[in-house]
Amino acid sequence: QRVSFLLAGKFPTSFGRRKQLSLTRYESSKPPETSQLSLLCYGLYKRGKSRFGLSAPPPITIANLDRDIRALIGEVCPDKEVYYDNIWPVSGKATGQSEVNDMIRRVEFAAREALKHGTGTFILDGVHRLYNLLQIKLLGADYSQGKPDGDSSQLGFAKIYSYFDELFLPFQSSNVNLILTAPARKQYQRVTRASGKTGADATGNYEPRIPDVLGYILHAQIYFFTRPGRPIKFHGRLDWSAYNNQMLSGMEFDDPDWDTVTAFMTTEITEPMQPMEESINLGEALAGKGDDD
Repeated sequence: QRVSFLLAGKFPTSFGRRKQLSLTRYESSKPPETSQLSLLCYGLYKRGKSRFGLSAPPPITIANLDRDIRALIGEVCPDKEVYYDNIWPVSGKATGQSEVNDMIRRVEFAAREALKHGTGTFILDGVHRLYNLLQIKLLGADYSQGKPDGDSSQLGFAKIYSYFDELFLPFQSSNVNLILTAPARKQYQRVTRASGKTGADATGNYEPRIPDVLGYILHAQIYFFTRPGRPIKFHGRLDWSAYNNQMLSGMEFDDPDWDTVTAFMTTEITEPMQPMEESINLGEALAGKGDDD
């Protein structure tokens, strides 16, 4: 005999009396065709994340929550049209609500200005710091080392995730590229010791220090790293890409820049790429050079 959970045809209510409910009809609307790309660049400090961002199409607008970027602009792209704001706390660490609010407003202003250009690139250098600022604003504390328990804090995190939607989703319907940078943190796996106790050991791999919710707005995630003793200073690894059904995942490349990486990402690939022992030069690979096969 089937059991009804609808209380004899009466829907349960949470507050003792019924309220008028309604459903929203879905209205189909095809998003505009754009060539926009949203990328996450992560890695340890001074691994080439900001340098890669500055190779993106101009005009470039930067909301910089990380280290001073002026010298790097002069080194990498002195002739490009670049606008930036170094958004730093006066005391070295933002704690007061007034200062936190001011820093968040400056990030929002830079994003709006980037969208006004109608083309080019917006770089949020240090998206993890914006996450920390939003925690202070909406939760009253920075929970970088772990989320607190409790319904009220979970509601606060939901508000943070909604904020990211409002800030970043307009870029997907524009022709302005979006680049987010963040540091890397070690990945750990749970293990059982010989004593029978459980613990966590580093896997040797890294992951971005960002909220998981940001993943779905991205087209790709790139890990930046260096290899000591190599003549080439910066390397990149494509963790995953929304293109080519993940066939490019794990590809490594030397001296990454916007043109070669994005061209490689959007190239039609019908067969899985073979893993390589060494990094490749993407410019040569796309041109069919340097290929022993």
